[in-house]
Amino acid sequence: MQRIKQKIRSNYELSQQLTPENNIIFTDIVCYLRTGNLNSWQTEETIEEILDIFLSAQARKEPLTQVIGPDYKAFCLEIAANVVPQPMGLRVLENFQIVVNGLGILFIIDLLLNYLPRMIKQQQLMLNYSFSLGTAFNAIGIIVLAFGIVYYIGQHSFELTEKTNVKVSHIRRFFIGGAIGGLFFLFIIAGAKLRAYTLFSIPIYYPALIIGGLYLFAFGLDRTIGRPSSK
Repeated sequence: MQRIKQKIRSNYELSQQLTPENNIIFTDIVCYLRTGNLNSWQTEETIEEILDIFLSAQARKEPLTQVIGPDYKAFCLEIAANVVPQPMGLRVLENFQIVVNGLGILFIIDLLLNYLPRMIKQQQLMLNYSFSLGTAFNAIGIIVLAFGIVYYIGQHSFELTEKTNVKVSHIRRFFIGGAIGGLFFLFIIAGAKLRAYTLFSIPIYYPALIIGGLYLFAFGLDRTIGRPSSK
């Protein structure tokens, strides 16, 4: 995991040498590849190779369309096709790590926004954590929604960039923003209403132990089967 973070940092620092125009294209490619079928290490190695192509073309003052062609998505697919397919377990492991981190963040938010105010109001320590239908709804909904948004933006990064260059009327922007805000509001209200239905109660430290155990389990698997091969 540490080597992947170092690779990401290195790629980001090198990408700062790109011109603004080339950096827009590079950012779209990065978004597309990071939501593809490659594991994290394969993705960053592929990004490093593409960045080298971009910087070399930029040094020769050649437009990218002459080097990689006008269809950037096709270029990504061609590059990815030359990478050895990853074992399915690695992709599942990476998504599992994201879910565990998300559960930990949601648990902390729930403690700060729900339990802490109640303890201050009642002036007593609450040792039980009530897992309600609303808690399950919010956790599952937020994680699924986050995956969906990231995947959609990544896989449609090129099209979305093109659309941002097209003028959109203020009325259309208002309705789009209103629809997104309305859905978010309804989601919050539904979760709050469902909190009245308690599924079970457990000691408040149990969720922390469970999430911590899952994190250590995922970390151990990452070191065992997710370690990138050295070149």
